[in-house]
Amino acid sequence: MRWSPTSALDFLMPNSTERPASWSDVARHTQAALPDRQEALWIVERASGLSTAELLGNNERPSELAWNHVVAMIENRNQGTPIQYVLGRWQFRNLELAVSPQALIPRPETEQLVDWALVAAQQSPPLRLALDLGTGSGAIALSLATEVDNLEVWATELSPAAATLARANLAGIGGRAATRVRILDGSWFEPLSEHLRDSFDLIVANPPYLAHAEMAELDASVRDFEPHESLFSGPTGTEDLRLIVDEARSWLRKGGTLALEMSPWQTDELAKYMQSSGYQQVVVHTDLAGLQRSVTAHS
Repeated sequence: MRWSPTSALDFLMPNSTERPASWSDVARHTQAALPDRQEALWIVERASGLSTAELLGNNERPSELAWNHVVAMIENRNQGTPIQYVLGRWQFRNLELAVSPQALIPRPETEQLVDWALVAAQQSPPLRLALDLGTGSGAIALSLATEVDNLEVWATELSPAAATLARANLAGIGGRAATRVRILDGSWFEPLSEHLRDSFDLIVANPPYLAHAEMAELDASVRDFEPHESLFSGPTGTEDLRLIVDEARSWLRKGGTLALEMSPWQTDELAKYMQSSGYQQVVVHTDLAGLQRSVTAHS
């Protein structure tokens, strides 16, 4: 008999019944308690430290602590918490990062932003010094440092909680790459030392780019859980994008690259604004869904 989601969740409550006899039983009942089978497996993998293959036929009984962890994750997911926050970790390019509601969930569109930024920057070498504005979890900055040999990366972040998360991820990557990343507290360019003007080879940002009026249109999983200060820019949604475009030229070296993520309906406007501001080789890039998503340009 297949468990219904309700009866399965009742089964999983730690005070309602004895915990399952094995991790393979936990996996089976967790899959019945959640509508998404893959998410259920991720939850059990997270709690057990086992891979999906290792869970099959596993006869080891979970500890009380691990069992309670599974139950808590199932309850959070059924309450609408994004699976990334439920798991507390998420893959971004070659990195597995800690994630929390203090910063945006790393997304495939931002992975592509890094791709386009590196392609554009390689058209005007060398690539020695990069800046990630509003680093959040540190996804962009840490990817740049781990993927480009000898690249020194600076990152700024206004939110103290997000900066703490980024520093935790920086500690997590370890190795020589970690020694080449510096995370500063403050808004956009404000915490940078004046001696860095005219020196960056690459500036990348995934800034807030939603208008306040767009809040009602957002999926509840975004609107109710992700930090609004990282989502909404102002009445038009382009306020932070324009600020970055305006200030970046004084921090980029001649020929340096600026790469920005934005909404599909903002790309044409921002591309024209960048051209009128003196940027060269302005290019609009599409995401995996075929939507215009990012713009790169040279100073």
